[in-house]
Amino acid sequence: MKICLFIFFIFAPFAHAAPLDDARDAFNQGRYSAAISSWRSAPARNLGVQLQTWRGMASAYWQLGQFQAAQSILEQALRLARKNQADHAQVLLLNEFSKLYLAKGEQAQAGKYLQQALEMAQTLEATENSTLTSDTKNTHKLLAELFNQQGNWLNITYDYNGALAAYAKALANADKDELHAKIQVNRVQTLYEQALFNLYPGADMAHLFQPIIQALQKTLPLVQGWQDQYSEVLALVKLGKLAGDIRTQLLTNEASATTVSVLDAIAKQTLQRAIKSAEHLQHPHAKAYAYGYLGRHGLHTGNIKQALSLTRRALFFTQQSGSNKLEYLWHRQLGQLFKHQGKLDAATNAYRQAITSFTPVRARDATTGYCAKTEGFRERIAPVYFELADLLLQQARITSDDRQRDKLQRDARSSIESFKSADLQAYFQDDCIIMQQQPQAVETWLDEHTAILYPIVLEDRLELLLGFQDGLFQVMVPVSHKQLRKAAHLLLAGLRHHPAPATRGSIGGAVAANCSPGVRGTMPMQTDTQVWGFLEHAQVLYQWLIEPLREALDSRGINTLVIAPDGALRTIPFAALHDGEHFAIEQYALAVVPSLTLSTKQSASPPRQRALLAGLSEPNQGFSALPCVEYEVQHLHKLYQSSQDTLLNQAFKVSEMAAVLDQEDHSLVHIATHGQFSGNLEQTFLLTYEGKLRLNQLEQLLESTNIAGTQIDLLTLSACETATGNDRAALGLAGIALKAGVNSALASLWKVDDVATPAVILEFYRQWHTGITKARALQQAQIKMLKSAEFVRYRHPYYWSAFLLIGGWL
Repeated sequence: MKICLFIFFIFAPFAHAAPLDDARDAFNQGRYSAAISSWRSAPARNLGVQLQTWRGMASAYWQLGQFQAAQSILEQALRLARKNQADHAQVLLLNEFSKLYLAKGEQAQAGKYLQQALEMAQTLEATENSTLTSDTKNTHKLLAELFNQQGNWLNITYDYNGALAAYAKALANADKDELHAKIQVNRVQTLYEQALFNLYPGADMAHLFQPIIQALQKTLPLVQGWQDQYSEVLALVKLGKLAGDIRTQLLTNEASATTVSVLDAIAKQTLQRAIKSAEHLQHPHAKAYAYGYLGRHGLHTGNIKQALSLTRRALFFTQQSGSNKLEYLWHRQLGQLFKHQGKLDAATNAYRQAITSFTPVRARDATTGYCAKTEGFRERIAPVYFELADLLLQQARITSDDRQRDKLQRDARSSIESFKSADLQAYFQDDCIIMQQQPQAVETWLDEHTAILYPIVLEDRLELLLGFQDGLFQVMVPVSHKQLRKAAHLLLAGLRHHPAPATRGSIGGAVAANCSPGVRGTMPMQTDTQVWGFLEHAQVLYQWLIEPLREALDSRGINTLVIAPDGALRTIPFAALHDGEHFAIEQYALAVVPSLTLSTKQSASPPRQRALLAGLSEPNQGFSALPCVEYEVQHLHKLYQSSQDTLLNQAFKVSEMAAVLDQEDHSLVHIATHGQFSGNLEQTFLLTYEGKLRLNQLEQLLESTNIAGTQIDLLTLSACETATGNDRAALGLAGIALKAGVNSALASLWKVDDVATPAVILEFYRQWHTGITKARALQQAQIKMLKSAEFVRYRHPYYWSAFLLIGGWL
């Protein structure tokens, strides 16, 4: 967990009545709801008291995870400060907005408010210096806080040099007081993270970390006697944890026993100081952190019995606080400790409780008073789910009881399904995405020739669960998470780039004539042998993911393989995996499901239904023309004849889409335009004639059709691409169709050549119209690109393997 210390000034005693003192005391003890009640009852005697009260309430709502309420109160306070031209208060409030957005993981908004605060504060400084006013000292204190926040923001964006420069400016503006010490704490943390970021194989770890150990030792004496006692506890926890983390790094690199021993003592003594201060403060959250992280240190140093006692106390104080946002940390830690003792049932129960207590959308890194690094969801939360699955799968592999094995395998899969549901909720910031059914129900949907491949990527191995009509089949592959991720990256690096970039998009002449596959498709393309270098990695991944299952698949006559990938596997085209002679698509029709429990039972639908065809072929808003979009839409227009509505170029607007979907029931929506699926929901869009169609807008448009009673059977997104190497971008691609209630989606992992795209897409529709399933239709279209003389130019998998069928495969 990566944390940077925030600075608050709301804890100083108020100069007025008891309700304000009560609010301050309640806040400092972690009783946030009580603090809000006291602040609400306090009279607003003047502008300063009113603004400080609102800042306090916003901070309390923030600690409770109620970010919208905190934002609303800060907006009220900022309006009042502007109305009264309270410049210093405006700067403070803008900085509070920056902290709030950083805690929510919205880095761009955090940076925007921080920049406004800095510009205003620097203007105040210049004015005060020129007029020799008495507010200069306060302004310097403001600048110290702002530069500290800038350091936090830059740290979170991995600009460590920039962060250290910002902390230096903050220290230059701060007095030698508590604020100065807090900035030093953040500086030491950043030095450590910079060292980790720049680490290289064979580095002299002891030499690398020695300056950081010295800075840590110099900072520790500064953390004492703070007025803000809660921040003092958290600073001690942070420094104690840092000492333990450096110790762990040095242990793995055979550092001197003396250095390791010194760090062990620093970590233990610092965390014991934190416990003493937390007990004096009587703040349950503070006590939970202090006891919990000393327990964590015991886990890492092998003092298991003491670690269990400390972790249980951390759990007790978390529950005493009335907030469950830390529970998952301590339940997971108990699971690790029980596993270390060989108490597998107790470990399993602890992990289950960790998952039960976790709230994905509202949960943030649970370090109240700190800003949390916006790590990937997997890095922060997934270990709880995957460690439980790991435990269950180990037991499944050794049990001789068939019924027990089946239950353990299904429970392991359910654990990963819970994670996937939480992952989607976190991506869309929407906890209305809920599981539809237990995963085991999915097998009942399969026919005798269809199987579900469920890969579970663990740190030290890959577990493959293959689901048939009559049960699960488990195979363990000895390949680590890092090895698998590297192979996936190398495969994509060889596939995403055009094999003959000089020819890309050079169609010339009239679109309708030159976008036809017959014009260029029969002309072989001269390519360098290097463009087939991806095959090495395609074969490695095939050997890991499919070859171990071939006997089971072949013996049952499986011809359709539905895959539920996770992590780096979400970004790879399974169709391009290769057994040394054939591509996987030649052996199986393939479909991808983001989650089994979030899927709904499918039934084959007739392809000749009413279609909405939309596209943008003209250059627009800085994006290049897509000439073959017009060709693609025109041919689909002919295919669907009178059962279609077309919105091309200037007609392709959100308002027009809404009107068409409202007037007629559509079961097919085909959108051919530039688009980007990013790991950041705010940067994910489809381009329309008048602007960018965001995912929430697309969701609302498609949901309106579902509400009207006609479920959209297929959503096709042609010419879009998914951010390179971004696991969560692929999550957005799959998740929007699921979230909007669409049966299936057809989309691409990367932007394919403008002429080849309609060749694949139109062939898919032609095949689907023969009455076969969508999965088989896409398989036949891709095989035709690979083998037909009509498409010899497009045999390289760059042209056809990017297209994925997501969701329903029938």
